[in-house]
Amino acid sequence: MTIIENPPVDSNPVDNGVNVEALLGAREALTQAPPAAAFTWRARCDWQHGTHARTKVEGFFGLGEEHPARSHSIDTDHPEIFASEDNGMTPLEAVLGGLAGCLTAGVASVATNRGIQLRSVSATVEGDMDMQGILGIDPDVRNGFSGIRVRFEIDADATRDEIEAYAGRIKADPSDFIAQPTLALSTSPTFVDSGLAPRHVDLRPYCLVGETVQLTPGGLTRVAMREGSLVVNSSQGGGVKDTWVVAG
Repeated sequence: MTIIENPPVDSNPVDNGVNVEALLGAREALTQAPPAAAFTWRARCDWQHGTHARTKVEGFFGLGEEHPARSHSIDTDHPEIFASEDNGMTPLEAVLGGLAGCLTAGVASVATNRGIQLRSVSATVEGDMDMQGILGIDPDVRNGFSGIRVRFEIDADATRDEIEAYAGRIKADPSDFIAQPTLALSTSPTFVDSGLAPRHVDLRPYCLVGETVQLTPGGLTRVAMREGSLVVNSSQGGGVKDTWVVAG
């Protein structure tokens, strides 16, 4: 999904083939009508022969209505070293290609919005995988990618100083480069090294869905441990708190 940052005041019109005004207008419209932002994408895959398959995109749902199918398809297969006929890229390579396409579209959109003229953009995506997992040889080996790397080669109408200055703006104010406004989280007394102190928290309740929908009497409270931080993710220094539900 392409992320469009807030435009700078001093942006200059460029021609990278991206209609940024339409994208920003769509973001604003979806901000005002969140249900319209719910999309469902579809694809149909038909077996051809051996490990060869052909996938076609179906119609999709979005903006509150169905959209007709388009005529796009992709063939996937396995290489000859796996006793296949190599009629197309592997499904794994198709996944990496989709990621590369998404990231490249994001580069073009953000560059246009920042007034940077692009001459060329290339993204190389590599995914590491131990085949012992996917072939069921070793249950302790992850069945999937163990790591993914992306390398960009970009030729743009920007000097090294401009690029470094742009990177500096991102580091100095990351919130100016996100796809939605920052939410104001509540604070709660939290034990820290110095004692009790207010820290931002969010409550994540859980629902049990069956014949009925039931909200569980409790939930997961995530807390941003660093003072002033809104980041509650445990992978970036966040933590958890006990959640108490008091009956009235």
